[in-house]
Amino acid sequence: MIRKKTLLQIFICLLIAGVLIFLFVGIYSTHSTSHSNPNLQTHSIIAKIAITLENYRSKYGRYPGGENKDISKELIENNLVYLSLDRDGNCIDKWGTPFKIYYNDGKPILISAGSNRKFDEINSPDDDDIRNY
Repeated sequence: MIRKKTLLQIFICLLIAGVLIFLFVGIYSTHSTSHSNPNLQTHSIIAKIAITLENYRSKYGRYPGGENKDISKELIENNLVYLSLDRDGNCIDKWGTPFKIYYNDGKPILISAGSNRKFDEINSPDDDDIRNY
């Protein structure tokens, strides 16, 4: 009886250890992949800016105006978000290229030039731009 109980306890301990290792490896690999992938990081930045613009509109009744540097300055000065900026004050993507930020039909449009660092035509063979729409 003691032997069966001991084997069962060992099996349960191994099972719990296996589950914990599986969870740790899954969380670590997801975390390290998202932090090393500029595409995922840029998607995250675009989502963060879009949410921040909506929060700004909710607070002030309008979106901040102007170009990238004007919008970035307004969001930062109001302590709404931290953004990486270039020397001119433009919010940049993970490749160091300023985002295109403008409004279309009253909604903010954000575009990253992607890894080739040039803005491409939609659906062109070289299109690697990252957009919020």
